[in-house]
Amino acid sequence: ASEQDVEITVDRNVLTISARRAGPSRPEHRLLLSEVERGDFRRTFTLPELVDRDSIGATLRNGVLTLTVPKAPAILPRRIDVRSA
Repeated sequence: ASEQDVEITVDRNVLTISARRAGPSRPEHRLLLSEVERGDFRRTFTLPELVDRDSIGATLRNGVLTLTVPKAPAILPRRIDVRSA
């Protein structure tokens, strides 16, 4: 798969991954097992409100898609300094 074959969208709290999978790149090899057949497929996920939607990232390396879905900064714990009065 290449970057052009994968589309990732976020609409409100729904993350959708759509992709097109081509047939085997080497016709002389016989496929023994495949979870996803060739063709189009789509997965949708409902995101919690605690996600920073503007910072979602994706990388595709060696056919493996990795999504990074960070928490919103306001939700992360922060340290509060104590000052003397």
